[in-house]
Amino acid sequence: MFDKLLKTALESDITPEIALQILQESKEQKNALKLFESSSRLRDEKIGKDLWLSSGISGVIPCKVVPKCTYCTYFTTESFQIDKLSLCVKEIEKLGIKHIHLSGGTNIEGYDKEIISMIESIRKVSDIDIEINLGPSFSEETVKIFRDLDVKSITSSLEIFNEDLFKKAKPGDSLDDIPLWHLAGGGNQVLGCMVSRRPAKNKLDGETIQVSDDLYIINRISILENYIKDMDRRLILN
Repeated sequence: MFDKLLKTALESDITPEIALQILQESKEQKNALKLFESSSRLRDEKIGKDLWLSSGISGVIPCKVVPKCTYCTYFTTESFQIDKLSLCVKEIEKLGIKHIHLSGGTNIEGYDKEIISMIESIRKVSDIDIEINLGPSFSEETVKIFRDLDVKSITSSLEIFNEDLFKKAKPGDSLDDIPLWHLAGGGNQVLGCMVSRRPAKNKLDGETIQVSDDLYIINRISILENYIKDMDRRLILN
């Protein structure tokens, strides 16, 4: 039955009902593995096997969700200093990476002014591709400003749509406050480096590049290259 559902989804227009049935039946491990295999094959056919590199800059602004999400490791009470943000971007470009995503924290009431200032500061020193992952609170006018600043995508990560699990994982948040979300990125995007407030613990975590007294770039490109060398895939710079 599950094989027939997958075949239908792959060879014809998938309906919401079929998609939901596939999801429900994927609770069984054997079905989940079949779904992953089919999804991977479809991804390779449609967008290829090349993996493109991105860099993450997390905790760029304080999170106002109280209590904080139970899984969060990026919670911060301080905004990222704009001059240091621009410095990090220039260091990231030296690695050949041409895409960054800014994330965390969240404020349902809006961080429009603050994020606009960050993007404007980056644009003074770089034309790097920018993705913003800072929740669903931006106004329509702010989204238009992001467009004019050549922001490539805006992501609002929902994490989970099961109401009971959502309440457990995100006790300070509410599904009622998320009227619209746009899932962007993913697919063949991999994290080539990230900005951290701490150096890498060891070489297995990546190469540490110190940017300032309290900021480091963790370069993971060589680790990724080694990991995929026998996977018939290639890392490319965006």
